[in-house]
Amino acid sequence: MVCGDVKGQLDQLFERVEGIISTKGNFACLFCVGKFFDESNSFLTPYKNALKKVPLPTYFISLAQDEELLGDVDVNGGQICPNLFYLGKQGIQEIQNLTVGYISAIYDSTKKNRTMDYNYEEIRGVIDRVKHSHFKGVDILLSNEWPKGLLNSLSDEACPKGISMLEYDDFGAEIVSQMTASLAPRYHFSSTPTKKIFYERQPYRNGPQFPGQRKFSISRFFSLGEAFNNKKQRFLYAFSLDPITTSDPEQLYQVPPHTTEFPLIKYLWVAPEEPATKKQKTEVDLSKSRFDGQFMGDERKPNYAQNRKRFTDNRETAKLTTGARAEQCWFCMASAVFEYHLIVSVAKHFYLAIAKGGINDSHLLISPIKHFPSQTTLPPEAYEELVKWMESLEKFFMSRGEVAVFFEHNYPVSNQHLHIQVVPVEAREKNRIRESFVIEGTRVKLDWVPVKLGVPLVKQIDGSYFWVRLPDGSQIIARLEKKIPFSFGRRAIASLLGHPELEDWKSCVQPKQEEEKMTMQLREGFKQYQFKS
Repeated sequence: MVCGDVKGQLDQLFERVEGIISTKGNFACLFCVGKFFDESNSFLTPYKNALKKVPLPTYFISLAQDEELLGDVDVNGGQICPNLFYLGKQGIQEIQNLTVGYISAIYDSTKKNRTMDYNYEEIRGVIDRVKHSHFKGVDILLSNEWPKGLLNSLSDEACPKGISMLEYDDFGAEIVSQMTASLAPRYHFSSTPTKKIFYERQPYRNGPQFPGQRKFSISRFFSLGEAFNNKKQRFLYAFSLDPITTSDPEQLYQVPPHTTEFPLIKYLWVAPEEPATKKQKTEVDLSKSRFDGQFMGDERKPNYAQNRKRFTDNRETAKLTTGARAEQCWFCMASAVFEYHLIVSVAKHFYLAIAKGGINDSHLLISPIKHFPSQTTLPPEAYEELVKWMESLEKFFMSRGEVAVFFEHNYPVSNQHLHIQVVPVEAREKNRIRESFVIEGTRVKLDWVPVKLGVPLVKQIDGSYFWVRLPDGSQIIARLEKKIPFSFGRRAIASLLGHPELEDWKSCVQPKQEEEKMTMQLREGFKQYQFKS
């Protein structure tokens, strides 16, 4: 049995629990999440003095501001009185044959250095303990706030009614997300610092599911209301559960109706940010994970000298061979095969055109007028203009309730000409875009790394790569050690949209009359967002 914020109401809680036991039978234990204490700890006195008894083993986590109310009990956990236990700051314990993970405190960027606040190093220590292929997950995870990203993969109808998507952008904690993603709980119970609601999320897989990948258990998340609240938000949840260590695998991996994809995939390979009071992030060793490093960042340092040489050599090659390449290049404006009716706008270094066989009617390409094979071969002034194009397009699509996804596939082919693909998708899908690229990247064994903003791409990667710019302005990149399908980027977007048939551009080609119509519409719409070159 699990309870939400108790706030010192132990007498009432135990009376309610005993009533449930009298009708439903015994329960092994009671867990409490959220704010356990009230303004003082005086409600514990009769239990400490044996004047009252705790009816069943009860375990709770707490908040940083309640540290002084623990009395003589260590902040790392201990017994308050017979049958009442504080679990501690974070960890994994075996309780009543169940494997239980827990994380106390809540995230607050303005907090002081309390010993019960999130300790990132200690939490990562807990995560490191489970980074092996034999780890199946924990039975139960307890936290005081939601993992950030929890609502990914959900329809609007399946999201909580008391929280808007705009509010949710600042809701939840990334460190809880990383712990949840790593511990793979079968049941996750939480409270919330502000919105005290009951919410049961649709079940989700504890990992990406695709052919050839091992199976993952199913996770169920519950947010519990305050005990005895006047809004009739459910605050108690009773259930039975066989330990994960002895469960039948068929039962463990059984997928219930309405199960969604794994919503926290990015937190398996991107470390959460430290609080704002920290001056510097602490590096995390992510070389191991419960997915055998498939999503981990590449720790190799870029060879700056080699990159600079390659950058210079390729730029010179681009200059010397522009004329020869332009004759057969689809993307060079001097080419005899260039289709001018696709052009939406032109600036000094780049032009904007609709994509031949686009995923949708607003699928665009940003290409340099001169023949350059990749972003890493652009001169500085051209790269500055490219950034302006992307920023203008983001504003344009935002005005239509959409977000833009940019990607580049740089792998040496004959007559290669840089073209950044720009695909708008509905804004509600923005939190699933990174997940889609990572999952599709796993199929072809790509190792993604975050791009350091403000540092030229040529200084961060050498050789072939696949690059993505996401709606939040962040960028990810994967080094291509071998050839991958050139439709990879389209496949990721098509998968996101639930239309795999869109992967093949040839099957999406429109008659020239329709292309001209789409071009004119985009010219008119983009006109007010065109920057001055």
